[in-house]
Amino acid sequence: MTSSDIKWAPIPSMPKGTQTTVLHGNPGKPGLYTARLKIPANSKMPVHSHPDERVRVIISGTYYSALGDKVDTSKLLSFPPGTFSHVPPKVWQFAETRDEEVIFEVTGIGPTGIDYLNPEDDPRKQK
Repeated sequence: MTSSDIKWAPIPSMPKGTQTTVLHGNPGKPGLYTARLKIPANSKMPVHSHPDERVRVIISGTYYSALGDKVDTSKLLSFPPGTFSHVPPKVWQFAETRDEEVIFEVTGIGPTGIDYLNPEDDPRKQK
């Protein structure tokens, strides 16, 4: 698959404007999957967790992320392009983008999903 083959689609469980594409597998079913996410500039990811263990590689832009059950921007670490990171399952985390769009690739063993510590932060529940 080349970059020109990628078809982006909205992902309702993430901040408005975020898009995803599945490169391999099916993230909603058991088994290996790889997906890419494109997150707009100036997006905030409230405290959330994922049910699966995953690895992440930043492709473009700088992603800011930290572990914890309360947003504390002083704890954010910068993940510039090329950064590889491991994200344990069921660990609370928060993140943001700043002045640029961020694209990253995530690989894990599905099924995956996203749970928000505060249900009111879930974009799927907002009107």
